[in-house]
Formats: sequence, C-alpha cells, structure tokens
Amino acid sequence: MPDQINSRMQPSIGTFPAPMHTSIYPSYFNVGLGAQHNQQMLMPQEQMRSQQCLAQPQQEYFRAALEALRQQQIEYSMYMERAQKTTEAAEKCAEILLLKCLTQDQQTQYWQDRSFIVFGGDTGTQYRIRRGSAFNIKAFRNEIHIFSLCGRPKITLPVADIMLAQKFALELEEKQFLRLANRHNIIQQNEMMNFVRKIAGWI
Repeated sequence: MPDQINSRMQPSIGTFPAPMHTSIYPSYFNVGLGAQHNQQMLMPQEQMRSQQCLAQPQQEYFRAALEALRQQQIEYSMYMERAQKTTEAAEKCAEILLLKCLTQDQQTQYWQDRSFIVFGGDTGTQYRIRRGSAFNIKAFRNEIHIFSLCGRPKITLPVADIMLAQKFALELEEKQFLRLANRHNIIQQNEMMNFVRKIAGWI
C-alpha cells in the first residue's frame, strides 16, 4: 500500500518538459532578442559578407554620382569657355562700331584714357563718358566736376555699346536722359564736407 501511494505521488517520466537549454531549444532561446544581439550572434565571416552586400549598392550609387558631377563640371567649363570667347568677340565688334561713330578728336581721347567728351544737345553741358557702365558719365562746368550720371539700357550689352548709347542720348535727348538717369551731385557733397569741417573746427 505505501508503495502504491508513493508511486502515485511520484510523477511519471515524461510528465514535465525537459529544461530549456539552448542546445536543446535554440528557437526558444532566440525569441525576443534584438537585431543587434542577433548580429553579434553571427559568425565573423557571415557578418562581413552581409556588410559587403549592403555596402556594394551604396558604393555603386556614390560612384555614379561622382561621375555625373565630373561630367557636369566638364560641360560647365566648356560652356564658360565658349561664353568668354563670344563675349570677347562681341566687345571687339562693339568697340569697332563705337570708334566709327566718334570724331577724330574723340577717338584720340578714347585711345589715351578710354574716355571721350560730348556736349549736351539741349544745354551744351560738357560730359566725359569713360569706359564703364555705372556712373561713368561726369558733367563739367568751367572744367569743374559738378555731378555724375548713371544711365544705361536695361538689357545686357557690351560696354562699348553702352557708351555709344549714352553718347547718342546726351547729344539727341539730353533732357530726357537727365530725367531718367541716376544723379550724384558732387558740388553738394563738397559743400556738405566743408560744412562738416567747419563744425569740427578743421578749417
């Protein structure tokens, strides 16, 4: 009787599962582990092979991007070279046209200091047009510089064409040109500077 009771009290073989060791239940052991831990579980060769597989498309992408950038730089250099040659040719043609429209004295002045003198068609004011495109016109009264003017076409033109347009505007439509051009009064500036010097006690 006691033997029967003891046999009933003892569990039979196979009633409880075996211990969950990693060697017996590897799938149970890996459940819930992060990707970083799984990466560490890989063999070094497999890990290296996986990194190479991931890096190869990136290398191909960057190689193609660098090649495209190099090609763009070559095309831009060729474009700038052509544009520079075109600009130089346009400047030469514009200068030839300007010289043809100048008198002999004006041509001599131009070759000396790249400027020439014209007289206003309405007021007879003396103007000196120097090579440039911004405030390159100086007005003189009794050989005294009284103000500067800035007026040019809206479109982009060679410098010689701008100077020629300014010449025609002053000779043919001086009042209209003076109304539209930006003006910088030199006499007022000098008077203001003298006033400031007097206040400061410089003179």
